[in-house]
Amino acid sequence: MFPPPSKTVDGFEAQFGVNFIGHFVLTALLFPRLNASKHGRVVTLSSMAHRDGVIDFDNLKLEKPFNKFREYGQSKVADLIFAQELQRRSDAAGSHVISAACHPGVSKTELLRTDRPEMIETVNYMSANQGAFPTLFAATEPVGKFSYTGPDGENEVNGFPAPAVMTEYAQDESIGAQLWEYALRETGVEYSMS
Repeated sequence: MFPPPSKTVDGFEAQFGVNFIGHFVLTALLFPRLNASKHGRVVTLSSMAHRDGVIDFDNLKLEKPFNKFREYGQSKVADLIFAQELQRRSDAAGSHVISAACHPGVSKTELLRTDRPEMIETVNYMSANQGAFPTLFAATEPVGKFSYTGPDGENEVNGFPAPAVMTEYAQDESIGAQLWEYALRETGVEYSMS
């Protein structure tokens, strides 16, 4: 979250490359094993920052002046879009793999260490342990379809795992298909889903 302007070795803006592209590729590589398992599941960590995120297909490799908030939001909405598109494609292929997404609310970690470390001690965060609950819940809840989990407190900032709210933008299937095809083309990975 909020590193200085930089790119991954393969040219993506760092937050987009690490938060989305890396997970897209890793999931493709692991998918055959997940598919072979009776209980394969992929959990993608998003953020409340997805609410302000928009995929700018002309700025995934830092083609425009860096804006830490825009770039982070873009990476986190990409995660949520990916998780849903993965479920759609898994279902269409007849795979039983479950794709789930979650966000940790506002948890006391060192996430701000590269931007404003002084804020780590000034905000009333949940503990890191409690912030991990939505991820653990998403990984283990007994569902057979896509779910998005976050804290149940006001504005999903803190609390205990519960269904989370997604923006309409994050649920747009045409953007999901476009992002998926972009990632396939740019990374060269293949998803073997059957």
